[in-house]
Amino acid sequence: MKKEKCKEMVREEGHWGSFHQHRCSFNAKRDGYCGIHHPDAIEKRNKKSDEAFKKRMERDPLMISRKRIKYLEELLKKHNIEFF
Repeated sequence: MKKEKCKEMVREEGHWGSFHQHRCSFNAKRDGYCGIHHPDAIEKRNKKSDEAFKKRMERDPLMISRKRIKYLEELLKKHNIEFF
């Protein structure tokens, strides 16, 4: 008996990859999808990636500067001080 393949259509890497799609070659594990392309797995990976991105942005010098500028602008506004 032949195992069912994942039903996700994927693109190959390389020059012509965006034009030629084929079915994923991994065996289906759940609901017709492999472990990589199952919607639950994709959601889990995206959530983990988003959390890592947010942590990285908290340490980003540009984002820190923007937060400080916003804080200082609010402080000036609170005390009715015009800087510009």
